[in-house]
Amino acid sequence: MPELLTELIIDILSRLPVKSLLRFRSVSKPWYALIDGPDFIKMHLKQSIINSTSLLLATKGALYSYPFALIEQSDSLNSPFEICPPHKIDCVVSFCNGLLLLTTHVGICLFNPWTRKCRPLPVMIYFGLPLKLFGLGFDSISDDYKVIAILQYKTRCLTIVYSLKPNSWRMARDCPYYLPRERIFSVYVKGALHMALRRNFDEDSTCVIAAFDVGAEKFRLVPQPEFSDKNVLDMNVVVLGGCLCVVVACRKRRVEIWVMKEYGITESWANLTSVALMFDESNVRLQLNPLAYSRSGDQVLQNHNNTRLHWYDLVKREFRNVKVCGLPSWLYAGVCVESLVSLKGYGEESGTVNEESFSHYATLSPTGKPRLDEGMATQIDHFLLLLPVPEDNVKV
Repeated sequence: MPELLTELIIDILSRLPVKSLLRFRSVSKPWYALIDGPDFIKMHLKQSIINSTSLLLATKGALYSYPFALIEQSDSLNSPFEICPPHKIDCVVSFCNGLLLLTTHVGICLFNPWTRKCRPLPVMIYFGLPLKLFGLGFDSISDDYKVIAILQYKTRCLTIVYSLKPNSWRMARDCPYYLPRERIFSVYVKGALHMALRRNFDEDSTCVIAAFDVGAEKFRLVPQPEFSDKNVLDMNVVVLGGCLCVVVACRKRRVEIWVMKEYGITESWANLTSVALMFDESNVRLQLNPLAYSRSGDQVLQNHNNTRLHWYDLVKREFRNVKVCGLPSWLYAGVCVESLVSLKGYGEESGTVNEESFSHYATLSPTGKPRLDEGMATQIDHFLLLLPVPEDNVKV
């Protein structure tokens, strides 16, 4: 009977929000040890993926959280749960299992918005390069979180991997593809980070869906759907309902949204919708991104140009605006699960970040961001000669 009661209590606790669990750690030492334990954290994460998702809107000063269930019930969002990170946010570049990868004016850090814990990452000299991509994923084999940095330098696309357990960066295989523009994003699906890259160095090269296996640390291509228009002007890769999703702007001035319902199966690509939009073909930037399905599955919440949210009815093909009170615009919009995932055990975890927490491999500009000049370019060339390159560092 006591064992059954204990199992019941653990099951109930695993379904509670993080805010309540952080308070319940004070009940007793056994409860503290339970809630902070790795097994319970994983159990809680599984439940959160099903039951506890929230919409996160990021501004430079704060993160704002809205329980997803409330968004479906109202046409306006009021009184959000405000989360203040240690430093002003430049961008939310990736997320995984409730953790956010942030760029700030002092560097890059991992941040759990639910526990308010932060982990600064060492800054590398490469971060001054203008073309770069960061992504966050989980390696289930080594039970480690990894950050991938793809940095385009001259005709190479350098790939550097940061692992939390050893708290260090190291060189991986060069990315065999190229970054299409200054700021792009990656999404974590099925053990890999996915991104839209250029096949060749040529600026007019076609886009491909590339995947970086977080465990094997190898790149591969993901089969694309048969778009209605072969002339794709821009492409974004997102995650929708746990599935890989691609958004493309075609020359016919239409935006198509496709979902891969069975991962890795080309035939499972399904056209979710095709919407006519006006845009300048000479400077196309996709401004429409799907965020999540409604509980009924017949509507999709979409973020338009970081200024508007709306529900799109897949059956009626109609839009319904969702007013965000007090926020005329934001830097980032995404759906995130509540998580107890801790950075303890992977090194120092803190609630604040100081400039001294970051290594000084990079020269900082007056704004605090790494900068690239001729001297730094020389340093990078020299540094590349010192770094070991994987033997199989060839194009795939």
